[in-house]
Amino acid sequence: MKKNFILSAFVALLAGSFFSCNNDNQKAEPYNPDSLFKIISDHYLDDTLAMEKDANAYVLSLMDKYITNQVSHDRLIADMVCMNMAMGGINDEITKFKDAAVKHIKTDSVLERINKEYAEVEKKFEKIKKGNAIPKLSINTPDGKNLNLADFKGKLLYVDVWATWCGPCVGEIPALEKVYQHFKGNDKIEIISISCDQDIEAWKTFLKENPHAWAQYIVAEDGQDALNYEYMVVSIPRFMVIDPEGKFISSDAIRPSDPDIISYLEGFLK
Repeated sequence: MKKNFILSAFVALLAGSFFSCNNDNQKAEPYNPDSLFKIISDHYLDDTLAMEKDANAYVLSLMDKYITNQVSHDRLIADMVCMNMAMGGINDEITKFKDAAVKHIKTDSVLERINKEYAEVEKKFEKIKKGNAIPKLSINTPDGKNLNLADFKGKLLYVDVWATWCGPCVGEIPALEKVYQHFKGNDKIEIISISCDQDIEAWKTFLKENPHAWAQYIVAEDGQDALNYEYMVVSIPRFMVIDPEGKFISSDAIRPSDPDIISYLEGFLK
C-alpha cells in the first residue's frame, strides 16, 4: 500500500541525498556511488510498466543489468537498503525490500552488514510495534493548553505528524480533509494533526490562513525528544493508527492520499 516509498528513496539517492552504512573492509574495489547511480539514472524509467508493477524489482533489475562489478553492485544495493531503513525504520514495505534485495547480493560481508544493520534498527523500533502502548508525548493546543497523547483513549486515533515547512505534509491536507469529512460524526474514531514545527507563530499563522475542522496540536518543547527517540519519527509526513486502549495498531500507517485509506481505517472499526 506504500508501493511508492522505495521508488521515492531511489529518486532521493539520484538527487544526491546519499546515505551510506559502509563500514566494512572492502578494499579490493573502488566504490563511487555517485558514478554508479549515474549509470542507473541513464536507464531509469526505460520500462515504466515494470516500475509501476513492482518498483522494488524494477530498481534492483537495473542494478543487476548495468552494474557489472559484483562488489560495487552489492554495496550499492546495501546502501539502498540502509537508506530506506534510515528513512522509514522497520515496516512491512522496508522488510519486503530488504528481503528482495539480499537475494541479489553475493558478497558475504555485505550480507552480514545488512543483516546487522537491520537487527539494530529493528531493536530501536521494537517499542513502536503493533500492540505496544504508545509512549508519552507532550503536545500543546493552539491556545497553549498542554496535553499528553497517551491520554487520548476511548476512540480509534488516526494521527498526522507534519510541519508547515514540509511540502509532502501540506500536500496531504486536502486528502485528510476528505477522510475527516467521511468519518465526521462517527464517535468511534478521532483524527488529529500534530505539528513538529519549532516556529510556533508560523504554525499558528498557517492554521489561521488554512483552517482545519479536525483538532490541531503542536509538539511541546519537552515532547521533542519523545517524538524523535520514543516514536522514532525519522521523517515526515508520518501517520499513525492507535487503538482505543492507547496501543499502536500502526506506527507508520498509510497516508490519506492512499486510495485504500477509507477501507483501511474502517477495518479497525469493526
